Amino acid sequence: MKCTWKRKQGWFLAILLAAVFVSAGCTGKADADLPAGAEGEANQQEAGQTDAQADEDLSAEDETGREDQAEDVLLLAGRKKVVGVQPDGTADLLYEAGEGYYVQSAVYGDGIVFVAVYQEQNSESTDSGELERRLCAVEDGEETVLLDIDDTMSWALQMEYVDGSLIVEYVMEDYANFNNSSETKVIDFTKTSEGWQQGDRYQKLAELPGFAEGSIYANWKRALESLKSCGELITFDSEGNRLISYDTDGNLLWESALLHDTYDVDEVNSDYTVYSYTDYPEEDRYDLYDGSLILHDNRTGEEQTLFTWNEKSEDKRAIPLKLTEDKLYYYQSEEKQEEREVFDRKQIYSYELKTGEETFLYEAGRLAGPPMNTITAGVSGFDVYQGRYYFAAMEEDSIGWAVLSEDEIGKTPAGGKSYPGAYLSVWDEKRDFRQYGTVEGIKKTVVSDSYDIDVYEYYQECFKLDPSYEQAERINETLKEIWEGDIRYAEDGAAQELSYLTGNDELDGYSRSMYPLSYDNELSRVEVLGADYLTVDYSGYEYTGGAHGYPYRSHYLFDLTTGEEKTLADLYQGSVEEFKDIVAQYSVQNWKDNPDPYFGWDSEDAAYADLYDNASLDMLMRYGTDGIVIEYSPYEYGPYASGYIGIEIPYEALNINL
Repeated sequence: MKCTWKRKQGWFLAILLAAVFVSAGCTGKADADLPAGAEGEANQQEAGQTDAQADEDLSAEDETGREDQAEDVLLLAGRKKVVGVQPDGTADLLYEAGEGYYVQSAVYGDGIVFVAVYQEQNSESTDSGELERRLCAVEDGEETVLLDIDDTMSWALQMEYVDGSLIVEYVMEDYANFNNSSETKVIDFTKTSEGWQQGDRYQKLAELPGFAEGSIYANWKRALESLKSCGELITFDSEGNRLISYDTDGNLLWESALLHDTYDVDEVNSDYTVYSYTDYPEEDRYDLYDGSLILHDNRTGEEQTLFTWNEKSEDKRAIPLKLTEDKLYYYQSEEKQEEREVFDRKQIYSYELKTGEETFLYEAGRLAGPPMNTITAGVSGFDVYQGRYYFAAMEEDSIGWAVLSEDEIGKTPAGGKSYPGAYLSVWDEKRDFRQYGTVEGIKKTVVSDSYDIDVYEYYQECFKLDPSYEQAERINETLKEIWEGDIRYAEDGAAQELSYLTGNDELDGYSRSMYPLSYDNELSRVEVLGADYLTVDYSGYEYTGGAHGYPYRSHYLFDLTTGEEKTLADLYQGSVEEFKDIVAQYSVQNWKDNPDPYFGWDSEDAAYADLYDNASLDMLMRYGTDGIVIEYSPYEYGPYASGYIGIEIPYEALNINL
């Protein structure tokens, strides 16, 4: 296909912004462990030193240098903190979420850090069913709330700042409707002398072909990211299977047609496009596919296949991370690994676009234990900045940022670490379970030798209480028995899947999905309640085919003085009828206060009767700090998208004293 260019001469975009600019003066500095060999040395604060004292210690030369660098800072956003890294490797804390709140995303513009924060559903710090999500602008340490959304069970938000405008898109879900109706809203915010006002920047840009498409690269956020990184507003028109570039006024710069129907447009700059192409050679066999990662030259229209992979080959899928002017960064996953100290290893590479030279940069993995759903080892938060590689990493006791300099490339985890390089402890999300013990994990992939396909995967974790506790051995024996039972369940599931496959050339009517069946179980929480009780919580996910799998949870309570496993029946002294009444009353009140996650009842009496009939002392519940939390599973009283519905009942309401 022909590639058409209509570039203007002499144009220049005055609004070019670095993709991760951050103001250096928003708040105080964060303690930071800097990588060996970083350019320049950090001025570390002494314990208890104030921001004012730290500022006094800066020399005039330092102040001048920091001022010159103010617009060249890397933004790192963790679950609790947003941090700016200076070119010399020093780190400044720009924002820290309050108690019970977590950072969803953050962007920077004109000295302002925009942060979207949320409350975690059923967290100990929130009232049951009541969530708050908000968007803030943080400038000179002052926080202004731009958008405040209460009682929303799902809030998909993306935002970008460019040319003085913050564009925000968010989704409001209506879970009271079984069909999950939703409403997408887009708001522009512009700062004026009278404060933050709504504008029309998005509405003007949305008229451009491809700008507002949301399923692939071409959505508006990534188009604006292109504008910030390479000075062009690059969109993708899926109907014409072509990329289109505009200047800030919406004037056409160039357009270029891709030669294959795309599976996904991964990365784009003004010179190149990287996209995935997928072919399914067999009808209704989504697990057997041929994949390719293709490099498209926007100037000539020529294409080059960089990598290919399929289920029958040893080739691994290459997944793009970042595209610069001269390099593509990508990662591959280690497959079919079994019991190891570090799991799910990712290998990160660079690819020279001009020469085709590939360089192994580093390998990173994951450690057992929570929180695991916050990062993909070695991949999450990946960025290249001032000759260093940054990515989210896990320590035994916390999650933070790994920093690897260019003279340290080619490294793999060693000495029990899950990543190479230094540790920048500015995320500092504590792995609280470590104060009580350790976690052991096992991961396995079961493969059909006849067809060389993955039919079943499982990952199982087991908590081990520290031997310093008097009854640790007895408690650990019980936890190990539970763990081994889950492993047997997974092995039985794998054996059953294998039995469906025959030795014939055909799969004998056996239908496969794109993903292998799986059964995972991970530690989610460990806490000592009062002086005598230990609670251990697990969360898992089982996929048996279809559109999605099913989450599940399990909670255990142990008496630290005896080592015995306890249930609510051992603690609660009232009658079963009284307990059912208490559960029904609290649940009805939650439904009345927050009906969105429920299917709904015709009347309060109908709700009470239903909830009363299904309540029992052995229903799913976890043991919180101040009370039990009844957990209604997906589909039990609400749609799958609602997740678990938690009903907190204070211990005092049950006459229980922990």
